[in-house]
Amino acid sequence: MRIFNYEDANDKFWQLIQSANKNQEKFYDIIYALDLDELRALKREFYLVNFWTKEHGEKMRSIGANNSSFDHTHLFVVSQGYSYFQKVFKDPDRLPTNINADNPQILYGVIERVMKDKYANELFDHSESKNKFWKYIEDAEDCDAFYKLIWHMSLEELRDYEEEFNRAQITLWEQGEDISSGDEMENNRLYTISQGYDYFMEVIQNPEKFPKEIITDANPKLLYGTIGRVMMDRHGDY
Repeated sequence: MRIFNYEDANDKFWQLIQSANKNQEKFYDIIYALDLDELRALKREFYLVNFWTKEHGEKMRSIGANNSSFDHTHLFVVSQGYSYFQKVFKDPDRLPTNINADNPQILYGVIERVMKDKYANELFDHSESKNKFWKYIEDAEDCDAFYKLIWHMSLEELRDYEEEFNRAQITLWEQGEDISSGDEMENNRLYTISQGYDYFMEVIQNPEKFPKEIITDANPKLLYGTIGRVMMDRHGDY
């Protein structure tokens, strides 16, 4: 069950944004009272808001916009509130085309600030060897053990865990041609992460050690898919 629902004009999601009146510091004060799962869900809801049509995309591409420009524009539109979002959705000509990452009216980044200020020790971070991201992985002998270790997590925490796995994948991609970024090697990247921090860092420092033999879904040490299993088995959602 979703904590927020942008499709409802009266949803708490839009109430929080409207109350901030496009002011980042005011938004910080307003959402500081939210618990961690609410903050996680709030971040996701920003990206769930859907107003893009073919016409919106064509307008952005006509000015040479890249993926980052699409992203900044999306977050800006959502940060203006429900009424503005609806106007842009209905009329692509209203879509702003000059939004930069540092636009002071973009509220999204404030959520991350609050999460770090209030819940720093509870967040997943694959860049830290002692972080709980690695602890659950290293305490699990296989998928079944991992399943039991993460069973207690809320749906939003599980989603965060899954997202951090994908951020760790990006870290691997950035090491060069010895680590393929192709879909056919996704299991190999996820397997590398599933072996724990030391193995992950060994591959980072020596990309030629990245496993080349295709790893299948049946591998008991391929932990990533277990997160989705727990989502469905415990929460009936993904």
